[in-house]
Amino acid sequence: MWDRCQKEFAPPDSKRPSYPNGLLDSKQSGLRGRHPVFCTLGGHPMAAAYVRVMLKRLAVRAGIDKRVHAHGLRHTHAAQLRAEGVDIAIISRQLGHASIATTARYLDHIAPTAVIEVTRRRSWAGA
Repeated sequence: MWDRCQKEFAPPDSKRPSYPNGLLDSKQSGLRGRHPVFCTLGGHPMAAAYVRVMLKRLAVRAGIDKRVHAHGLRHTHAAQLRAEGVDIAIISRQLGHASIATTARYLDHIAPTAVIEVTRRRSWAGA
């Protein structure tokens, strides 16, 4: 039986666009729709409830006081890609957004510090 967690990725076709940092879009990966992110050592999807408990335990072990949740990893992934200078169109495709505008709103919400930093570095006329 084919298991999504054990799916091997074929190397990107030379005619397809390359993505930085090893990112794959859904066409390159061969994956469609929803697929598990967390898998057991045996290659089977973990139950959502177990992932929630596991992330909470790992956060405590790491000394993280804030709530750690799976969707937060998605936020972190997107924010870090943007901080690395990855084009917003690529991030949008990676997240599966239908519109770049959705991604822009999403990133402005989760990474407002970037806006603050740009404003701080700006030289203001007459100041």
